[in-house]
Amino acid sequence: MKRTAFIAMAAFVVTMASAQVATSTQAWQTRHDAIEKRVSEIGKQYEELSKSDAGREKLKQIADEYYAEMDKLVDLAKEVVKDGSDMEMAKKLVGEVGEIVETEDLALLMPKDAPYYNAPELEKVRKRIEMLALRAPGVTYTDLKMPDLNGKERALSEWCGKGNYVLVDFWASWCRPCREEMPNVVEAYKRYHGKGFDVVGVSFDANKDAWQKAVSDLGLEWHHISDLKGWQCAAAPVYGIQSIPSNILVGPDGKIVAADLRAEALLSKLAEIYKD
Repeated sequence: MKRTAFIAMAAFVVTMASAQVATSTQAWQTRHDAIEKRVSEIGKQYEELSKSDAGREKLKQIADEYYAEMDKLVDLAKEVVKDGSDMEMAKKLVGEVGEIVETEDLALLMPKDAPYYNAPELEKVRKRIEMLALRAPGVTYTDLKMPDLNGKERALSEWCGKGNYVLVDFWASWCRPCREEMPNVVEAYKRYHGKGFDVVGVSFDANKDAWQKAVSDLGLEWHHISDLKGWQCAAAPVYGIQSIPSNILVGPDGKIVAADLRAEALLSKLAEIYKD
C-alpha cells in the first residue's frame, strides 16, 4: 500500500471512530436529558403534594418513581464508563451520581486508575470514597466511648468483638428517614436477639430529652450511647458518616461485615448469617 493511501485510510478510520463516539455521546445525552427532565417533574410533584393532604402512600409512590429514575441515571453512568469512548461524559455522570450510589457501584464508576479520578469537580466524590473506606467490609471496628441514657460512659468494645454479630446504628431522633427505618431494625432485633444478635444505637442528637423520648416512643430496646453533639458527633469522622441513617454490622471477630444495611437488606443479611 502506498504511503498516501495508508494515510488516507488511517484518516478515514479516525473520522469514522470520531463519528461513532459523537453518535454515542448524542444518544447518551438524549437519555440523560430525558431522565433529568423526569426527575425535575417528580421533584415538583413531591413538593406540591407534601404541602397538601395527599397521604403517605402517594408520597411514597412519588419517591419510588424518583429512585427508579435515579437508578436509570446510575445505569447510564455505568454504561458510559464501561464503554470508555467519552471520558468527559463519564466524568459528568460520575459527578452527578457519585455521592448517592452504593459502595460497590462507586468502585466501578470511579476506580483509582480512571483518567478523571483527580478531576477538581469530583472532589466530593473522592471524599466520599475516603469516608466509605472507614467502614468497608474487612476493616476492624474502631471503639467509641460515649454516655448512655443514664449518663454512664459506655464503649462499643463492651459489645463488639465479643463473639456475636452487632449492628452499630447511627441515627437521631430528629431524622425522619431514621425513624422510618427503625421498624426494620426493631424486627431484626426481635427476630435474632435470641440467637446472639445485638444492636448499639449511636445517636447524633444534641437534645437528651428528644433522644430519650424517641427511644421510648419507637420501642428501641437495645443499647444506646451519644455524646449529644449533633453533627459534631465523634462517630462522624471515625466512621465517615456524612448522612444518616447509617450503620455497620460488626462480626464476632470485631471486623466489619457490611455497612448501610437497610430495610430488607438487613433482614436478608441476618437470615443468611443465622441460616433462618
